[in-house]
Amino acid sequence: MSIPLSIAGQNPIPADRFEELGPAHCGDNIAVLDVLTQRTSPNKLIIVIAHLGDGETRPNLNQRRLHNVRTYWLEYLTAEGARRKPETVVLAEGERISGYGRLHFYVDGKLIGVLKLRRNADLLVGTCYPTPVERDPCTLKTDRNFYPCRDMYLNRRKHR
Repeated sequence: MSIPLSIAGQNPIPADRFEELGPAHCGDNIAVLDVLTQRTSPNKLIIVIAHLGDGETRPNLNQRRLHNVRTYWLEYLTAEGARRKPETVVLAEGERISGYGRLHFYVDGKLIGVLKLRRNADLLVGTCYPTPVERDPCTLKTDRNFYPCRDMYLNRRKHR
Protein backbone atom coordinates (compact mmCIF):
# COMPACT_ATOMS: atom_id res chain seq x y z
CA MET A 1 0.00 0.00 0.00
CA SER A 2 1.31 3.42 -0.88
CA ILE A 3 0.78 6.27 1.51
CA PRO A 4 -0.50 9.40 -0.24
CA LEU A 5 2.36 11.46 1.08
CA SER A 6 5.43 12.94 -0.40
CA ILE A 7 8.32 13.66 1.97
CA ALA A 8 11.30 15.39 0.40
CA GLY A 9 14.48 13.32 0.63
CA GLN A 10 12.63 10.22 1.91
CA ASN A 11 12.08 8.31 -1.34
CA PRO A 12 9.43 10.80 -2.41
CA ILE A 13 6.61 9.58 -4.58
CA PRO A 14 7.02 10.97 -8.11
CA ALA A 15 4.63 13.88 -8.73
CA ASP A 16 2.65 12.04 -11.42
CA ARG A 17 2.22 8.98 -9.18
CA PHE A 18 1.36 11.11 -6.12
CA GLU A 19 -1.54 12.70 -8.01
CA GLU A 20 -3.00 9.23 -8.71
CA LEU A 21 -3.15 8.27 -5.04
CA GLY A 22 -6.17 8.93 -2.87
CA PRO A 23 -6.23 10.31 0.66
CA ALA A 24 -4.52 8.68 3.61
CA HIS A 25 -6.13 6.61 6.36
CA CYS A 26 -5.89 7.33 10.09
CA GLY A 27 -2.84 5.12 10.67
CA ASP A 28 -1.08 6.73 7.72
CA ASN A 29 -1.87 10.21 9.05
CA ILE A 30 -0.27 9.32 12.38
CA ALA A 31 2.78 7.86 10.67
CA VAL A 32 3.20 11.05 8.64
CA LEU A 33 2.91 13.34 11.66
CA ASP A 34 5.31 11.15 13.63
CA VAL A 35 7.93 11.04 10.86
CA LEU A 36 7.73 14.79 10.29
CA THR A 37 8.18 15.71 13.94
CA GLN A 38 10.84 13.03 14.59
CA ARG A 39 12.94 14.22 11.66
CA THR A 40 12.63 17.88 12.63
CA SER A 41 14.72 19.24 15.47
CA PRO A 42 12.56 19.96 18.55
CA ASN A 43 13.47 23.66 18.38
CA LYS A 44 12.83 24.09 14.65
CA LEU A 45 9.64 25.62 13.39
CA ILE A 46 7.17 23.48 11.43
CA ILE A 47 4.63 25.42 9.39
CA VAL A 48 1.46 23.58 8.39
CA ILE A 49 -0.78 25.04 5.70
CA ALA A 50 -4.23 23.54 5.12
CA HIS A 51 -5.83 23.76 1.70
CA LEU A 52 -9.43 22.92 0.90
CA GLY A 53 -9.93 20.76 -2.17
CA ASP A 54 -12.61 20.52 -4.84
CA GLY A 55 -16.14 20.24 -3.47
CA GLU A 56 -15.20 20.75 0.18
CA THR A 57 -17.96 22.79 1.78
CA ARG A 58 -17.88 22.02 5.51
CA PRO A 59 -17.57 25.18 7.60
CA ASN A 60 -14.28 25.51 9.51
CA LEU A 61 -12.87 22.34 7.92
CA ASN A 62 -9.34 23.72 7.62
CA GLN A 63 -9.40 24.92 11.24
CA ARG A 64 -10.58 21.47 12.39
CA ARG A 65 -7.80 19.72 10.46
CA LEU A 66 -5.17 22.11 11.79
CA HIS A 67 -6.54 21.72 15.33
CA ASN A 68 -6.00 17.96 15.08
CA VAL A 69 -2.39 18.39 13.91
CA ARG A 70 -1.63 20.80 16.76
CA THR A 71 -3.41 18.69 19.37
CA TYR A 72 -1.61 15.54 18.23
CA TRP A 73 1.83 17.14 18.41
CA LEU A 74 1.29 19.24 21.56
CA GLU A 75 -1.02 17.10 23.73
CA TYR A 76 -1.57 13.56 22.51
CA LEU A 77 1.98 12.25 22.26
CA THR A 78 3.12 10.83 25.57
CA ALA A 79 6.66 9.55 24.97
CA GLU A 80 9.37 11.63 26.59
CA GLY A 81 10.53 14.34 24.20
CA ALA A 82 7.86 13.46 21.60
CA ARG A 83 5.64 16.47 22.18
CA ARG A 84 6.47 19.67 20.36
CA LYS A 85 6.59 23.07 22.03
CA PRO A 86 3.72 25.37 21.01
CA GLU A 87 6.12 27.96 19.63
CA THR A 88 7.51 25.40 17.13
CA VAL A 89 4.19 24.85 15.33
CA VAL A 90 2.59 27.48 13.10
CA LEU A 91 -0.77 26.75 11.48
CA ALA A 92 -2.26 28.60 8.51
CA GLU A 93 -4.90 28.31 5.82
CA GLY A 94 -3.99 28.51 2.15
CA GLU A 95 -5.99 28.92 -1.01
CA ARG A 96 -8.34 26.25 -2.34
CA ILE A 97 -6.58 23.77 -4.63
CA SER A 98 -7.64 21.34 -7.31
CA GLY A 99 -8.28 17.74 -6.28
CA TYR A 100 -8.22 16.53 -2.69
CA GLY A 101 -7.60 18.90 0.21
CA ARG A 102 -4.06 18.83 1.49
CA LEU A 103 -1.82 19.68 4.37
CA HIS A 104 1.55 21.13 3.35
CA PHE A 105 4.40 20.93 5.85
CA TYR A 106 7.35 23.35 5.74
CA VAL A 107 10.63 23.45 7.67
CA ASP A 108 13.26 26.14 7.04
CA GLY A 109 11.04 27.59 4.32
CA LYS A 110 11.13 24.34 2.34
CA LEU A 111 8.19 22.10 1.58
CA ILE A 112 9.04 18.81 3.28
CA GLY A 113 5.74 16.94 3.08
CA VAL A 114 2.29 16.86 1.57
CA LEU A 115 -0.62 14.85 2.94
CA LYS A 116 -3.87 14.33 1.01
CA LEU A 117 -7.12 14.42 2.95
CA ARG A 118 -10.49 12.75 2.57
CA ARG A 119 -13.08 15.05 1.01
CA ASN A 120 -15.12 17.04 3.58
CA ALA A 121 -13.60 15.00 6.42
CA ASP A 122 -11.54 15.80 9.49
CA LEU A 123 -7.91 14.71 9.64
CA LEU A 124 -8.24 11.46 11.58
CA VAL A 125 -5.58 10.89 14.23
CA GLY A 126 -5.50 9.44 17.73
CA THR A 127 -6.72 5.91 18.41
CA CYS A 128 -7.36 4.61 14.92
CA TYR A 129 -7.92 1.01 15.80
CA PRO A 130 -9.86 0.76 19.06
CA THR A 131 -10.17 -2.60 20.76
CA PRO A 132 -13.33 -4.59 19.98
CA VAL A 133 -14.70 -3.64 23.40
CA GLU A 134 -14.38 0.09 22.68
CA ARG A 135 -15.34 -0.02 18.97
CA ASP A 136 -15.49 3.76 18.96
CA PRO A 137 -12.33 5.81 19.56
CA CYS A 138 -14.51 8.69 20.77
CA THR A 139 -15.23 6.75 23.97
CA LEU A 140 -11.54 7.09 24.88
CA LYS A 141 -10.64 10.13 26.97
CA THR A 142 -7.37 10.51 25.04
CA ASP A 143 -9.28 11.16 21.79
CA ARG A 144 -11.93 13.62 23.02
CA ASN A 145 -9.95 16.68 21.96
CA PHE A 146 -9.73 15.58 18.31
CA TYR A 147 -12.39 16.30 15.73
CA PRO A 148 -14.87 14.65 15.13
CA CYS A 149 -14.88 13.32 18.74
CA ARG A 150 -14.58 16.88 20.05
CA ASP A 151 -18.03 17.67 18.58
CA MET A 152 -19.70 14.83 20.45
CA TYR A 153 -17.90 15.48 23.74
CA LEU A 154 -18.61 19.24 23.68
CA ASN A 155 -22.29 18.63 22.83
CA ARG A 156 -22.63 16.23 25.77
CA ARG A 157 -21.18 18.82 28.14
CA LYS A 158 -23.55 21.53 26.86
CA HIS A 159 -26.65 19.39 27.43
CA ARG A 160 -25.88 18.46 31.04
